[in-house]
Amino acid sequence: MTSVSAAGASMLEPPLPEIRIQILHVADCPLVVRVRKDLQECLDQYGVDALIEEVEGPYPSPTLLVGGRDVTERSLGIGPACRLDLPNRDQISRAIQAAIALTDDRATDRSAMAEVGHHPGDTHRLADRGSP
Repeated sequence: MTSVSAAGASMLEPPLPEIRIQILHVADCPLVVRVRKDLQECLDQYGVDALIEEVEGPYPSPTLLVGGRDVTERSLGIGPACRLDLPNRDQISRAIQAAIALTDDRATDRSAMAEVGHHPGDTHRLADRGSP
């Protein structure tokens, strides 16, 4: 497992969300190098911290998942196979942008709930307040 951090991020900016990324591949797949390179360039472009997990096994190889979704938007398929539909930089960029937007939306929702005094897990029951 490799953790990749963006270099040169300003200390004044809020931290960008962490995105989970997986590269699924068969042993000795020669195409993994290209996917790693394109992925790293896209991460650098957006200044994103990402947890990159490489998983070797019987997968269509290489497959790049961002947030659990194949960036090519194709069916994952079953069993080991050489993929000829490698993810391109545009697909990787779109997947990273979507993951950033999703985590930003979740952070905004948590912030809004905290402002009104509601925290995840809070429950309020009218029956516990008694009769007027």
